[in-house]
Amino acid sequence: MTRDTILVLGAGATVGGGFRVRINNTDFEPPLDRNLFETPAVESIFNPDDYPALSYYQQDPSLEATWAKIDLYHKLCVSKVISEEQTYDKLIQEMDKKARGDRAYRIKMEQEKRYWMVPSMAGWEILHLIREVYKNLTPPGDVSPLQTLIDALREKSNLRAIISFNYDTSVEKILKEVGIPFYYPLLCDEPLPDGALPVIKLHGSLNWQTDIRANPPISVVPASQTAEMDHGVGWYKQPEVIGPTFFKQEITLDFEIKGDSRAPYYKRLWGLAWDSIKAARYGVFVGFSFPQTDFHAAALFRAAHLNGVGFHRVILCHKGSINLLNAMRKVFEGRPTQFTEFNNGLESLVYRLDELLALLNRLA
Repeated sequence: MTRDTILVLGAGATVGGGFRVRINNTDFEPPLDRNLFETPAVESIFNPDDYPALSYYQQDPSLEATWAKIDLYHKLCVSKVISEEQTYDKLIQEMDKKARGDRAYRIKMEQEKRYWMVPSMAGWEILHLIREVYKNLTPPGDVSPLQTLIDALREKSNLRAIISFNYDTSVEKILKEVGIPFYYPLLCDEPLPDGALPVIKLHGSLNWQTDIRANPPISVVPASQTAEMDHGVGWYKQPEVIGPTFFKQEITLDFEIKGDSRAPYYKRLWGLAWDSIKAARYGVFVGFSFPQTDFHAAALFRAAHLNGVGFHRVILCHKGSINLLNAMRKVFEGRPTQFTEFNNGLESLVYRLDELLALLNRLA
């Protein structure tokens, strides 16, 4: 039978899956992107001394809006439309203080131009913050609701792929725990066992290591580890992630021409996602909405829906997101698609698995 179901994961899947993040020996609920800077986990470590440039730009509680703002300012500065040199003059004492205690931060600063210094360092800082938040991700003591869902979709439906917008490795930990073979498309150079499940992480992953001195420049570290973050003279290495920003240079032609070693990978990765979405009749979205700053994700799903088989049914699992259904309807309008909401969270969904599987027309 044709594998025609895809599972799409957002930050709510990690939260609903019962995972925790450990920061300074304290366990927190993982933050959601929409209010990341107001969550206890992030508030426990985010401060102007450790994140001076990021603190300057951060005015909105959401990760998406803050990252998009930083990315836009950086692009405008690099293209010499604007300059943030005066901003650097205002922040120089705070940033120099940070640099005195952080070798990688100091070396990166020394290689930046003054007029784009602040947004560039803010981009480095936001990546560092995300890494610090998620580097000690722990699964629940009991069986995770996300594990129960994946088991059911794997065994009783034709699960084609998992598409994740999360940087964390919650889904990998679950797949490894239950013994489901999986792989990252384009990052696997070993023979795959029969039935291995593709995990397509369109925004990258904290266990993907970028090292511009290496060949290939992107590699995978175990899901139990986090990629390193360091900077030297003429080189850097960092977790390979991209933000939910207005303009993703990593998947555009212009930056491939300029020799961005990451661009060919992300282009092919998003192309593989396009192929999977085009072939899908059913989509199960857990804890994910299309951020207003991320036109790329909405365009990918909408175009694949209109140019492929087309989704017969979209299942939405979330917790209290009032406007999610309307937003999803806009993405998938143009073809006859049925929508079903499970709006009491992932734990509630797993108690209604028979109902879910019946909706997917795969009730055993």
